Amino acid sequence: DTAIAQVERRATKDLDLFFDVMEGAITGGTAFLKSGFSALDYYLAMLTEWSEDRDRLFEGRPSLARLCGHVSQLPEYRTAMETHRIP
Repeated sequence: DTAIAQVERRATKDLDLFFDVMEGAITGGTAFLKSGFSALDYYLAMLTEWSEDRDRLFEGRPSLARLCGHVSQLPEYRTAMETHRIP
């Protein structure tokens, strides 16, 4: 194993744990907080965009999938993602 492969595996495990924690902490329907939509929803959805396999990311994480599905439909989110897209 190369050092790069080891770091990649560890990063994948760490991200899985992070998203498991986020899944358990989501208290709203289509928002992270019961009180409603916040910047956290945008941020969490943006973090999922970096996943190489979003289908796998959302498996077993229905609250995260629902939140991200909602946020990804918001015009301001789509504009922000397009504006900051890496070519």
